[in-house]
Amino acid sequence: MPRTFFTQRPGNPGAPAISRTTTYRNGGSGFRTGRSRATLTANLSLLDTEPVRLGGSTSRGNSWDLGGVWNEGSVLSTDPAKITGARAADGSIPSSPFLVPRDGSALGARF
Repeated sequence: MPRTFFTQRPGNPGAPAISRTTTYRNGGSGFRTGRSRATLTANLSLLDTEPVRLGGSTSRGNSWDLGGVWNEGSVLSTDPAKITGARAADGSIPSSPFLVPRDGSALGARF
């Protein structure tokens, strides 16, 4: 399965808002913002080697801010079968429990 990560080049001084996104099983940082002044809110990093490398960015309400251990047992499913299968008639990905926090936290993307 392809892995998703968010990175901003070191020379880009922008200030993006990154909200309700999910990274999963990255060998490095799930979120890496370099020298930007990004604001990260309600994001989920699951089983990444390092959840985040903030640089000069701010972080609030993300999985790494909440503490605890985020692993396979923290989400309803780590099986991507439903989101990699057939799409709905309108082209959307069918609703799925894939990487949805088990405790009901409003973190990360919903598929």
